[in-house]
Amino acid sequence: MRLATVTWFVLVLRWKNICSTSLSTLYFGRMAAYVMKKIVPFLILCLVGGFAGCKSQKIPEDFSLSFGAGGGFTGRWQGYAIDHLGNLHEWHGFGSQKQTEPIGTLHKKELQTLYKAFKKAGFQEINRDEPANMTVQITFSQAGKSHSVRFPMPHQPSTSDEDPIIRLYALCMQTIQNVPQKQ
Repeated sequence: MRLATVTWFVLVLRWKNICSTSLSTLYFGRMAAYVMKKIVPFLILCLVGGFAGCKSQKIPEDFSLSFGAGGGFTGRWQGYAIDHLGNLHEWHGFGSQKQTEPIGTLHKKELQTLYKAFKKAGFQEINRDEPANMTVQITFSQAGKSHSVRFPMPHQPSTSDEDPIIRLYALCMQTIQNVPQKQ
């Protein structure tokens, strides 16, 4: 009788271990399937999306930006021109007779900041032609199209100004102040 009780007890324990093992295996198997179906694709999507957001925006090869101010009783103009590589040129002169000289190169990040700011502001859709005694002119060129705006020169242009054109002009002027000068 004692042997039968021990045998019965051993069988019950083994059955209990088998049942609990298969229940836990079943539970973890379902959990693993859930993780594989729901969470892993979500993590992959987050990683891909995160790296896609870090991708730098390519500046088109035909992009150029020119900005400056002038006029008054002398008719003298002075300004700057930037190409798609970030090469910065200073220009000055009277009317169409301008002298140009290279003065430095913008860092790629600064060039992208300028490009994105002009695109975000919708510069090519802004129509403004308001010449004054002292006038600012900004010309944005891309994809074979050039768009210019002219407006009275502000006393102190600021990147926090309400007028988007003045903000862009202030950003341009601020950007060239950080350019390492060529010797």
